[in-house]
Amino acid sequence: MLIKDLKLFCTCPLNTEELLVNELVDLGAENCKISPSGVAFNGNLEIVYKACLCSRIAGKLFLELVEFDLNDQHDIYKFAKEIPWDEHFSVDDTFATSAAVVKSRVKNSKYASLLVKDAIADYFKDKYERRPNVDPKKPSVKVHLHISKNKASISLDLSGESLHKRGYRDGNAHAALKENVAAALLYRGNWPKMSKEGLNFLDPMCGSGTLLIEAAYIATNTPPGYYRHYYGFLGWLKHDVDLWDEVFDDVEKSIRPYSGVIRGFDMDRDAISQSIHNISNAGFSKLIHVEKSELSEFEVVESMTYKSGLICINPPYGVRLGDVPELKKLYAEFSNLFLEKLPGWKLSVITGEDELSRVIPLKIDKKHTLFNGAIKCTVSHFTLEDNKKKVEAPLSQGGISFKNRLIKRSKHLGKWAKRSGVSCYRVYDADLPDYNVAIDIYENTWITVSEYQAPKEIELHVVKKRLDEVLRVVPEVLDVDSDNVYLKVRKRQKGSTQYYKNDTSKEFNIVHESGAKFYVNFKDYLDTGIFLDHRPIRRWIRDNVEGKSLLNLFSYTGTVTSLAAIGGAKSTTTVDASKTYIEWAKRNIQLNGLYSENHKFFVSDTKEWLKKDRNSYDVIFLDPPTFSNSKSGRDIFDVQVDYIELIQLCAKILKKSGVIIFSNNFRKFKFDETLFPDLEIKDISSSTIDQDFSNNPKIHRCWEIKWQTNH
Repeated sequence: MLIKDLKLFCTCPLNTEELLVNELVDLGAENCKISPSGVAFNGNLEIVYKACLCSRIAGKLFLELVEFDLNDQHDIYKFAKEIPWDEHFSVDDTFATSAAVVKSRVKNSKYASLLVKDAIADYFKDKYERRPNVDPKKPSVKVHLHISKNKASISLDLSGESLHKRGYRDGNAHAALKENVAAALLYRGNWPKMSKEGLNFLDPMCGSGTLLIEAAYIATNTPPGYYRHYYGFLGWLKHDVDLWDEVFDDVEKSIRPYSGVIRGFDMDRDAISQSIHNISNAGFSKLIHVEKSELSEFEVVESMTYKSGLICINPPYGVRLGDVPELKKLYAEFSNLFLEKLPGWKLSVITGEDELSRVIPLKIDKKHTLFNGAIKCTVSHFTLEDNKKKVEAPLSQGGISFKNRLIKRSKHLGKWAKRSGVSCYRVYDADLPDYNVAIDIYENTWITVSEYQAPKEIELHVVKKRLDEVLRVVPEVLDVDSDNVYLKVRKRQKGSTQYYKNDTSKEFNIVHESGAKFYVNFKDYLDTGIFLDHRPIRRWIRDNVEGKSLLNLFSYTGTVTSLAAIGGAKSTTTVDASKTYIEWAKRNIQLNGLYSENHKFFVSDTKEWLKKDRNSYDVIFLDPPTFSNSKSGRDIFDVQVDYIELIQLCAKILKKSGVIIFSNNFRKFKFDETLFPDLEIKDISSSTIDQDFSNNPKIHRCWEIKWQTNH
């Protein structure tokens, strides 16, 4: 029988937590909750096996057995001895203990670990009159104590050795990059997508080959734990050998061929020898080519000329192998070399000295921070284009006006956003009629440019020229990578076109709002997964639902639901006709670590669902579309017609002290309040418009609806 509802915690390098969440959710983890250098989540035994085998970012994986308040050191022994240890390993097995102590009255981690060891030994002595042996290297079971302030937990270490140890490295080469940090660097450099397209990979300072091997793992979809022979769960009594074999076989079947080229070189003969050994251990001798070569001797081989690719470099930096002044020349040398030899390629550089990355004579596309052990590193990403050689036509007078307007708005709204803690906002909304676009910025990293359909009388070439100027100006003014600018065309949708998808990339990113995290998708849909204009409404619901029940209708991706849960809602019910959006809503609440039986999700036509529902609610959020067809095309929804029945149905299940928040985006909408004599209706639209939408106050209309006090 599959073991379910395990309480798990996975460690990871600092600043890679969201990458780990993405992996875990894809593997089936639930209730993911981020903390510094780790993610707590729930899952079954299958998820444990998949995480150990497939996660490229994970470090340790712990199964929590008990959590307790720590008053003094005696509590450690007491709670440790109460655990039924013979359910996890026998007296004939071996065990080991470890401890981590953070800001606690118990200062000595070795002493704390010893208390757990003594408790386990005494548990078996009392029950079996003998003690299991301790094996500090490869025990049957490893037990870990974690103490933070006055909270403590005792867990099984199901990973054994840290999962960053893939099994291909016999020892640590000098100044090596940890494997999971290397994988994070490749994720940040967009290598998973590039490798699927068969693009090439180059590491010109490959050292012991870590980046090359991790790149090959990703390119071939080979699980990073494929060659590991030891996991902490292998000696655990609840280990399911058949399930482990099944998971391993399924994952093995997903390994795929890769059509690109992976090459590395290094000036150090010993490093090349070590990399060849590691590459062989990882099973990539036929895929990865390495050779001893000076940087100045680099020549482009023919196979690199057919397609571009990613150059990933972990060069020496001051805190590691040299002094900053001496290294500046090296950084300038390799960037100029590859700019000349491999134009159009992407370049990702990790360095422990941010000053060194600024020596590279290229515009930075994006930046990230990673920690290689205790060393704080900057990861800078570039496109190998000689900006000096690019000759572009000057902006038109209108283009100059648009640029100046965008500069002004971005400065003003950037200050407001920082002051307000807002990371996703509208920075421009058709302020100039000739530049009829809406521009939204997400996390200072991604931009959507939504082009409103131009009037028919404007010639197509004029529209195109203006849009080209917009797409040219936006990355420069807003300081984002042009690859992260997404164009969307907004027009009146009819019939089945309302279900049109732009792409099928299934690429999701994480954004933040009001203490919550949400998945967004910039490629596959016209909208990204979050309606930015509804931010104040979501904030109000978060602040007013504690201990209350929420019904979220026409829920879209459930952003309101997640914020209600964060605000302490007693229960939430989420309804949408789209299975895709309901699944998205579930992923959002899982991302915030709040998925539970108190939060229910339904794929259903809203009106039909309301007719059948027999519950009552404190808060109902009603945000219908202006117009929609069912997929069959037989049922037509028109908000101006159907709002009457919708509000009547909602009122029937609204508690006497409850409130309906009714919002819609139909600019010509007329609300006939006389049709609802028992309800108190208040237009609250102006209070639901944040500063970034102040130039477009009709972006939505919103009403607060309650029962009359004398009802």
